[in-house]
Amino acid sequence: MQHLLRAAAPRAAALPALVLVIVGVVVAACNIPTGSGTAPSTGTPATPAASGDPPDFEAANMTASAAADSNGVYTIFGSLTYECDDDIVQTVQVDVPVLGKSYQYPANGQSDAYGWPFSFPLAPNGLLGPGDADYTLTLITKGGAQSTPMAETVTLQ
Repeated sequence: MQHLLRAAAPRAAALPALVLVIVGVVVAACNIPTGSGTAPSTGTPATPAASGDPPDFEAANMTASAAADSNGVYTIFGSLTYECDDDIVQTVQVDVPVLGKSYQYPANGQSDAYGWPFSFPLAPNGLLGPGDADYTLTLITKGGAQSTPMAETVTLQ
């Protein structure tokens, strides 16, 4: 009986080493991080996802028309109303498709606003003359979540 136990002992000692080798091969094949070091890079940096819910953009009450000042700059005035459950609004983005431009302006840094005064300059640099100009307003939170754009039109005089 003892000769059977002595013969099985080397095989039993080799079993844990064999299990470690098999587990190591599976981990390497699956590219699973083992707890030290970092996962392999794909070569493309990840863009951080926006955190939180987007703001609920309830209203933009902007002026219907604007006159240019002596430098040819129009100032669009109005007020914004919004709610944001879990973040603050940090930026108001104004997109002017006819100019192919986007502008960002600081917001009031609040999670809610009712009739918050907002204005922005529009300097078309000769690309726009009198007539209607479409633009959109988008609220962006500190976490990067964006509201649904609010479409507006102003008549430039």
